[in-house]
Amino acid sequence: MGVGPGWSAVNTAAQSGTFSAFALGVADVGDQRLTLTSAIAIPAGVTAATLTFWHRFHFEFDLGGPNFDGGVLETSIDGGANWVDAGSLITANGYSGTIESGFGNPLAGREAWTGRNVDNPAFTEVIVDLSSFAGQSLTFRFRFGTDNEVAEGGWWIDDIVVTIGAGCATPTPTTPAEATPTEEPTPTTTETATPVPTETAMPVGDRYRDPDRDADRGADPDCDRNAGADGDRDPGCDRHRYADRDGRRHAHSDGDREARLRLRLQRRPRRRPPRRPRRRSKRRP
Repeated sequence: MGVGPGWSAVNTAAQSGTFSAFALGVADVGDQRLTLTSAIAIPAGVTAATLTFWHRFHFEFDLGGPNFDGGVLETSIDGGANWVDAGSLITANGYSGTIESGFGNPLAGREAWTGRNVDNPAFTEVIVDLSSFAGQSLTFRFRFGTDNEVAEGGWWIDDIVVTIGAGCATPTPTTPAEATPTEEPTPTTTETATPVPTETAMPVGDRYRDPDRDADRGADPDCDRNAGADGDRDPGCDRHRYADRDGRRHAHSDGDREARLRLRLQRRPRRRPPRRPRRRSKRRP
């Protein structure tokens, strides 16, 4: 385990619950290790296997400069006889820097978690892909390396979980249900009443113009453009009009038969009474 007080359960910080595992930063060369006591068997043919944990750390470092302390994750498939760095298996929130050489740190020159975690002082989740260990028994450990100067911060780890997925499931094809044809409704013919045009009586005495009748009589269709200020047409066009005794003009339109008949009756000259024969005076012989 190396120099240092080692890992212990503390209630100074936790992701969930009350306690978490903690290792203190010391002012001496140290290699504090938190190791899984029993190997985990990863079955062959699994679709997924992951290790997740939450941690918070504050390691000795200089702003913009070297990282003196740091932590790593290692795995073993032979019961702890040999250990391999797991940095390449981390899929979320992996290593953040390189540990400085020359100050006695056992992890000098290695990639590691350094400085402070991104969510400090809160905990940050880390996800590790273990699917490559399918069919093997896996052991893992956390190592906290310190150099020979300055005691600073520490490392808190909480909620360590290994999740193993199930084997591949073969989907069962399903036959889609056939659509049942439905009878289309027979269209029905609905009789629609045809509107019958009705004649509208034309008021007597108003002015109308029948283009067809004017054309038969040789009327000039442009006569209206010569209308005077009182709205009357050019006198030259009045050859197809006539005035009654009241001075009203009436157009020769088929819809004004009643008016024309009345005007004809009004225009008939009065018949003079028969002249009485003059009595001749008898001449005297």
